[in-house]
Amino acid sequence: MNDPSPEPAPHALLRRWYRGCYAAGELVHPVRYVLDERGLPVSALPRAALGHPDATLFVPEESGESLQLHVRPEVIDPDADPAADRYLIYHGRPEGVAWARLTLMGARLGGRVFSPEDAATPNPWSAIEPALCRRVNADVAILMQAVRTNDPGAKAVGVDPWGMDVRLRWEVVRVAWPEPPDPAPAEVAAAIVEQQLRRLTPPNP
Repeated sequence: MNDPSPEPAPHALLRRWYRGCYAAGELVHPVRYVLDERGLPVSALPRAALGHPDATLFVPEESGESLQLHVRPEVIDPDADPAADRYLIYHGRPEGVAWARLTLMGARLGGRVFSPEDAATPNPWSAIEPALCRRVNADVAILMQAVRTNDPGAKAVGVDPWGMDVRLRWEVVRVAWPEPPDPAPAEVAAAIVEQQLRRLTPPNP
């Protein structure tokens, strides 16, 4: 009998979806988010959400089976915080919202409780991420093949040691690397990305 597939780690699920459901008091609202260089979610929330110091972010939806993050919103200045620019690149400009970084207090998944460190994993490539995105986007045909899409507007908007985020016409999709490197020093990140792309796009026989 085959062993069941291992349950995804909280940080992998947080990087996979970039959407969820924010529950604070009686307010329950669908949201989108991005992750800052420390791996913390940054979101554009309804202003009413800031009246509650503690909340739950369900990823990808409100369900007992979803990743549940106990979070505390901290207001940020979208004109000064680079995570707000990242949000605009991923999701476009929201209207009538309050910008907040969601500090993680704990996590729950599949009946197990996790520490904040288990759910928020910093991206060691954050300083060179723009250059890595430009490198991936230099060959749109390879990118489209890696994502399995016919969208010629596909664009890599995020790269880390575990995969890449690609913005398509209607959504942002996560492409996990076939064999995530460990360790993944930034000095060889470009070579690692090239290798992972080759694994995602094998030559036709």
